[in-house]
Amino acid sequence: MHYLRNISVVMLFLFSPCFGQESEFNDSYYWPLKLQKQFSSGFGDTRPGRFHMGVDLRTGGKEGARVHAPEDGYVFRIKTSYNGYGKGLYLKGNSGRIYVFGHLQKFNWDIGTYLQKRQIESERYYQDISPEPDELPVKRGDFIARSGQTGAGAPHLHFEIRDENQSPLNPLYFNVGINDKSAPDFEAIWITYLDDFSLFEDGSREKKIIPKRSGQNSDFLGDTIVVGGRFGVKAAVSDIITHGSFTLGASKLTLYVDGEKYYSIDYRRIPYEENLYSLLDKDDDERKKENYKRVYNLYRRIGNNFSGCATPANGDGTIEFSSDGFHDIRIEAYDSFGNRRSLSFVIYYLVNSEILEPFNRATVEDTLIELKYAQGIDSSYYDSVLITHPDSGSLPVRVFPAIENTNHSLRLKADFSQWPHYQIRFEKNGILFPAYNISTNNIRPAGQKAVDSITVELIDDGLLLNAYTAYPSINWLLAEIVTDAGRERLSYRKYDTTKFSLFFKPSDDITKIKSIITRGPIGFLPDSLNDTIHHVKAGAEIDISLKEGINLHFESDDLFADLLLRIKDTVTAAPETGYYIGTPFEIFPAVMSFADWADLKSAIGESPNIDKIGLYVYHDEKGWLWAGGEYDKTSGILSSDLGGAGLVALIADTTAPKIKSLNIEENGRVKISHPEIRFIVDDELSKIENDLNFDVTIDDRWISPEFDPERQTFKSKPHWRLTPGKHILKIEITDRCGNKTVLVRNFRVQSAG
Repeated sequence: MHYLRNISVVMLFLFSPCFGQESEFNDSYYWPLKLQKQFSSGFGDTRPGRFHMGVDLRTGGKEGARVHAPEDGYVFRIKTSYNGYGKGLYLKGNSGRIYVFGHLQKFNWDIGTYLQKRQIESERYYQDISPEPDELPVKRGDFIARSGQTGAGAPHLHFEIRDENQSPLNPLYFNVGINDKSAPDFEAIWITYLDDFSLFEDGSREKKIIPKRSGQNSDFLGDTIVVGGRFGVKAAVSDIITHGSFTLGASKLTLYVDGEKYYSIDYRRIPYEENLYSLLDKDDDERKKENYKRVYNLYRRIGNNFSGCATPANGDGTIEFSSDGFHDIRIEAYDSFGNRRSLSFVIYYLVNSEILEPFNRATVEDTLIELKYAQGIDSSYYDSVLITHPDSGSLPVRVFPAIENTNHSLRLKADFSQWPHYQIRFEKNGILFPAYNISTNNIRPAGQKAVDSITVELIDDGLLLNAYTAYPSINWLLAEIVTDAGRERLSYRKYDTTKFSLFFKPSDDITKIKSIITRGPIGFLPDSLNDTIHHVKAGAEIDISLKEGINLHFESDDLFADLLLRIKDTVTAAPETGYYIGTPFEIFPAVMSFADWADLKSAIGESPNIDKIGLYVYHDEKGWLWAGGEYDKTSGILSSDLGGAGLVALIADTTAPKIKSLNIEENGRVKISHPEIRFIVDDELSKIENDLNFDVTIDDRWISPEFDPERQTFKSKPHWRLTPGKHILKIEITDRCGNKTVLVRNFRVQSAG
């Protein structure tokens, strides 16, 4: 028997560029920065609820780099706001392509003057202007703007290219003069079960594999990857294309099964209307994926209609076979310059996945271990049995028992009193299956429960239950799952000396999971939920009562697929500048996205601060973030948009913003006629929505309010020349909830300069 057969071999080869390009990419353009080409983010990366439709160019951590026109054309659009691209500029080239520049610090004189005129006329900082083709022409290489950090993030330049239909194209597919010869790297892969019940040998739904490189070749040496159910493949891929760049992702990935193309993703172009599929394109659960930046799903999740995904014969990229045996899996990853790396490995597939979990009950004595076969399993599935005890050190000692195999049980006779734990492994066709754990320590502390604790994890539309026993001698546990459709009894499998696991996927007729009771040989653990798990069906309009006075409404197209949803009240410190309406609650699973906004309806009734109440979602780094809501006085209901899971709360914001670090002192003196006004806005909760929240004047004349919501900083200058003498600065700031701050400062211009 080949017990150490290394069929999970992962091989990586480096190939020369061979990635063909469409004719529309066989062109070049003037690079927008005269700096070393360095990148901080790539085309097709995931952003909250959208794809990243361009590349982010590093500017040395500074603002003010000169930005140049890629080709002859004209200014197509100018847009200014506090969020998104901040100060954004759109050029339309003679080729028909549209170039987008985001997070700019300022525009050149002609563009800046054109914009400022319209801002002054409307007394609005926010603008969205589409000049005529002859108003602001540009030539290839012209200076058009300076890079900045308006809108979001550290200083950098966001750069996009779109075709004449406004579909974004990958800027690096063009001839951009980058001599990159290195292929992307595979950081890790995952085999992920997608069936209704299967688990790997550690009790998880995913198996992670790390490739190890050796020169130009890499391999991974380990035991056989045995898979016993429908599964998908995920891959963490990174790529550095120039010195000083951050890691980017792959531009194309292709999955092959037994030499045939099975699934592919191509990030050459991404239509804007497909932005929502970014929620399904990658696995963004950083807590489970150990902060790998890009983990690609190499199968089509339900609801993912991204046009960059392709499968033959209308498949979805998930893998299952009709017979037991070995199968070759290969993944190819390309960057934008055609460099390719290939990763290959082999699996052994079992059609009947219950072979991996053959027993539902174990009886242990000093000289006998009897294992009851699960329903539908008998001795004919296996060729031989191997027993070891892992407590003996790095080299487990073999135990050679007398074996009595019947259609209903496996009886193993030997002296089992020497060691407290044993592992039973089965062999078939030269493959050694994962271990089945048995404990022989029969010491049972008086009065101790069979189970210490149970964790319940929501995975897509299933439950992963992990039960932890009080002592190792327990060899079987049963779960009784109570639903609105009845009761289901399922067997746990023992995955180590004190851990049992099972996966439960509710049937279509179940809408609520009410309780989970775990039973063992010496008692049971009562309800492990203490709340209700809702089974929400996609494609139907539905209302769910989350808790008293809180309902969640889904339209028929709000969900990509069926999901499980759990609510838990959470005790957390109240905000300093407001107060909770009711108790904050958390919506699980932590990583969950809707296809469209769901409607959270909160019965508030009458309140003295009804106009100051809104829904907030908690962010680990930024604190409470405004999600808002619209209050109906007749019903007393606050309706708010909810886009996914997380910690949420209804909060009344009763405190006005504070103005800090204003650079103009009372009765102070300035020496220039266009003094810059700078200050910080301190507002914990509802914060600033747009430029209408500011009314800043000098001598009752409006000045344009430039504001950075990420750093909460305001800066602006009067657009006219201040004469020497006394002037009055007045600042009014109103947050989203109507709390207003007014500050007046008198100052003098000492001399015109």
